[in-house]
Order: sequence, then structure tokens, then C-alpha cells
Amino acid sequence: MRSTPSTRPTRRRDRRALRCAVLESLKASSSPIYETAREFTDVFPDKIPAELPADRGVRHEIDLEPGSNYCVTRQWPLPRDQVKAIDDFF
Repeated sequence: MRSTPSTRPTRRRDRRALRCAVLESLKASSSPIYETAREFTDVFPDKIPAELPADRGVRHEIDLEPGSNYCVTRQWPLPRDQVKAIDDFF
């Protein structure tokens, strides 16, 4: 018996089945992340890597509050006038 494209198992079909199974298990467990996971299924990777990718020296900055300035913490005590100048700047 020869397999046809509709009966032949494919990776895409397997991935889709796994994705559906994961979503169904989240839904059945009344997980609060079900709605978010369902909304963003297209951005989840099809294959989860076994380890993190190598660091390529890319730095990311995240604005915790939009429009806020970058905050530098002091490593050692500064004279009071310099502290005031820094605080006034930020």
C-alpha cells in the first residue's frame, strides 16, 4: 500500500497536532495563560532548542516606563554637589 500526501505523516501536521494538544491541555486545566497562548500561537517556535543560542554581543535596552531616561547607579560615594548635578540631570 502506497502512502498518499494526505495519509503521509508530515512534520507540519505533527507540529500542528502538538500545538493543538498543548492548547487543549491549557484549556482543560483552566490555566490563566490559555487566552494569551491561543492569541500568540503564530509566534511560538515550532521546535524548542535544547540550549540557548550563543551570545553575539547584541545588547537590548528595555524601557520599563516609556520615555524614561537610562538610570545609572553609583558604584561609590560621590561628593554632594556631583550627586545633586546627576539628580538634576535625570
